[in-house]
Amino acid sequence: MDLFDSVLIRSAAVPFLATGLFAGAIRWIAGGGTGRPLAGAAVGVVFLWMLAVRLGVPDFPPGPGGDSILYVMLAGLLAGIALDAAGGMSGRAAAASQTAAMILFGLGLAYWLAPGISAVSIAAAAVWAVAVLRLRRRNLAPAVATGMLTTAGTGMIVLMWIGGLAAERELAIALTAALAGFLIWSWPPLSYPAGATLLLAGTGGIFALALRLADAWPASIAAFAVFVFLFFADSAAATVIKRPLLLSRGVFPLTVAALGAIPIALGAVILLILTNLPAG
Repeated sequence: MDLFDSVLIRSAAVPFLATGLFAGAIRWIAGGGTGRPLAGAAVGVVFLWMLAVRLGVPDFPPGPGGDSILYVMLAGLLAGIALDAAGGMSGRAAAASQTAAMILFGLGLAYWLAPGISAVSIAAAAVWAVAVLRLRRRNLAPAVATGMLTTAGTGMIVLMWIGGLAAERELAIALTAALAGFLIWSWPPLSYPAGATLLLAGTGGIFALALRLADAWPASIAAFAVFVFLFFADSAAATVIKRPLLLSRGVFPLTVAALGAIPIALGAVILLILTNLPAG
């Protein structure tokens, strides 16, 4: 049997290792100030590679719909790289440009992949706005933003498995493995921040897969919308949990991931109910 016939090797181990290597290489090539936030581009590069391998490369220019996911994600990756590479921008100018780019990309992603304006695209765009703005506020906390994205990716694996979408489940595994590969660099003491590139490519990948799931099960957007509570797990942990060890710098991302499992479980239950309702 070919080694790469195994999903665990092809879609988990390889993306995990490739992201770790690419992130380190990008950091080294780009240098200190720019290289740290730009290293998150490794996640987008690996995910694009898996998209091309698993779904193929559609015609260009792509038409609206789920098949254009590769080009939409490429646009998000390039926009993130441009923002992170703009080292001269700082303070309010950087915050305003990043926030505007993230919101516009989310709206475009929902409109293009849904496609059009519908209840699904509106709900997806709303969840995107909450999630990405929360993550941007937390992007300097070591491993917290990347950890929440990795947890969200794990939730997408569960939803794809319930929805019975084999190709999308494999892509969710690859994206989660890539995020976990970058998480190693995000953990203290390295503490690589989640720059605009990671937030656009990583969060965009999760939302793009959610819209692919909605193509097959339109009501699944209700299950996915519960994921928005995952991005408040850090605030919940800081408010509810009083043990210093669980709130310490090195353990806090694990605490957030544990709390993030609650909305994932709730979303899975909702999708199980929706997919087992009798027809008509």
